[in-house]
Amino acid sequence: MEKCLKRDNVDARYVQGILEYFAKNKIYIGLHHLRVAAKRGHKEARFIYGVLLMSLGTTEKGKKYLKKLKNEHGVATLETIWSTIRTSLKGAELHMKKVYHQSQAKMIPEINCHQSAPITACPNCFHRRSSMSLSL
Repeated sequence: MEKCLKRDNVDARYVQGILEYFAKNKIYIGLHHLRVAAKRGHKEARFIYGVLLMSLGTTEKGKKYLKKLKNEHGVATLETIWSTIRTSLKGAELHMKKVYHQSQAKMIPEINCHQSAPITACPNCFHRRSSMSLSL
């Protein structure tokens, strides 16, 4: 891992970002690695970085990352990435921080949003109508 990070490998940056943020609780170092990987085009890093920004209260910046990813690769890619990440995090002991709850409350979509099909994420706010929510 060290050798890959020294060579600035984008996949290593993504993995290191996940480890720092979730396993070691080093939020800023984790976000730094995820941001670097995201800016260099790593799709999963762009997704998780955008979601984390939204969760931390930087909603518009987070949505910008997700919208760019959606515009370049389509909503189906967002759904696939979310499914993969959700599967990867199964069994991991994660704790909801107070700021996550506060940010989620601020991001409640407008009443006339969700013009897309009920199974997929809304392309405007990234919320879903179905019970299997992206929690965005």
